[in-house]
Amino acid sequence: MAAKTTVCNHEVMALCFTELSIIVANLHSAYEKAEQLISEFDEAYEGDAKSEVDMFLTSLPIHIYRLELFYSKMMNFIMMTSLSLMENDTQMADKMER
Repeated sequence: MAAKTTVCNHEVMALCFTELSIIVANLHSAYEKAEQLISEFDEAYEGDAKSEVDMFLTSLPIHIYRLELFYSKMMNFIMMTSLSLMENDTQMADKMER
């Protein structure tokens, strides 16, 4: 049985990074759409719940932006962790070859 030379599955890490980048792109698109909803709703609705919906629509882009930041930070974490583990794997392989 061959010895395992890494503690990180870099292919899975890359896949996670790619999936998160898609989520971030979708969240960015949702943020832009949410900003447009405020003016569109103001033009289309004059009912009793106007103030509540306005408050919700005003805060919606902020919440989406925070989610986008969260997932971006997770992307950075995955990238930095993968790079660090790759460097550690390389150093360990170099030491084992000597």
